[in-house]
Amino acid sequence: MSRFVSLIVAVTLVPTTDLKADQHQFEFELCTLHEVAAKWRSQEEGTGIGTITYDTAQGTLSFALSVTGVFPEMLASVGHHGGLGAIHIHNLPQGGPDFFVQHLPGEISEQADGFDFTLADWVMENPGGGADVGADFVLFEMLSGNAFVGLHTHNMQCANAEGRTIPCAAPATALSGQIVPKGYRAESCSGTRTATAMLAQ
Repeated sequence: MSRFVSLIVAVTLVPTTDLKADQHQFEFELCTLHEVAAKWRSQEEGTGIGTITYDTAQGTLSFALSVTGVFPEMLASVGHHGGLGAIHIHNLPQGGPDFFVQHLPGEISEQADGFDFTLADWVMENPGGGADVGADFVLFEMLSGNAFVGLHTHNMQCANAEGRTIPCAAPATALSGQIVPKGYRAESCSGTRTATAMLAQ
């Protein structure tokens, strides 16, 4: 029953035209101020910006991310034997009954100030970690504003209870950012209202 209710809520937050479109376009921004990285008290210096396109007719996802201040050798894979990689789509709440880990098997190319990560026309599989949900549920969570991109690093710096900077238990979420349908703006990286609240208006 809870799954059914969550899907109804997701649909009501998105304009009807979006649900009928052949392609859904999303945007996100990675930072330490997003609630997930902030929960880890991330002190990692770095930012990122990216786009996602999901083709409903083909069931394919394309993903483009550009990160500055974090380099490929800093990335840390998670999951059993690192099988889930360092960059994923998750949803909230972390550790909740429907929490999933959607690994993204893209290509990383190092840049002078960071790296680019690209994935083109990938037939989206069911999430490889967390709850037993399908790719369709991942799309619903992205449409509802309840999904985020997480980036994990092995040398992430966190703040302890006294506010001192210390190495985190690895791997932890160094940067994260809310996925929102194109045309909405996630405000979590500027410290103001969240995109989820904006979608609900």
